[in-house]
Amino acid sequence: MSLELSVGYIETNVDFDVLGMEVDAGDFETIPVLLSLRAHLSTNTKVSPYLLFGIGYFFNDFDQNDAIIEYMYGPGADVDVDDSFGFHVGGGVEVFVSEYVALNLDF
Repeated sequence: MSLELSVGYIETNVDFDVLGMEVDAGDFETIPVLLSLRAHLSTNTKVSPYLLFGIGYFFNDFDQNDAIIEYMYGPGADVDVDDSFGFHVGGGVEVFVSEYVALNLDF
């Protein structure tokens, strides 16, 4: 068994498709903080497949394009994106390239 803490960063553009035209609504940003428990399935010291279960908290923000949002929904319109809890399951493999360094691939 092993425990993993990870922090990520994702930012993407959000577009509306209105009557065949693509309109920029703003930018969505999320920072996931994930805690995972990995159950290793092998006793091999070089290659170790594992199952992964975990929980996380997602810090979300939306930087809206005020002109577009207010045009579509009226003056003072605001998009509110809440932070949220989540969970994840998956699997992967860990490959040790030295005694203290490993590469892993999660799904």
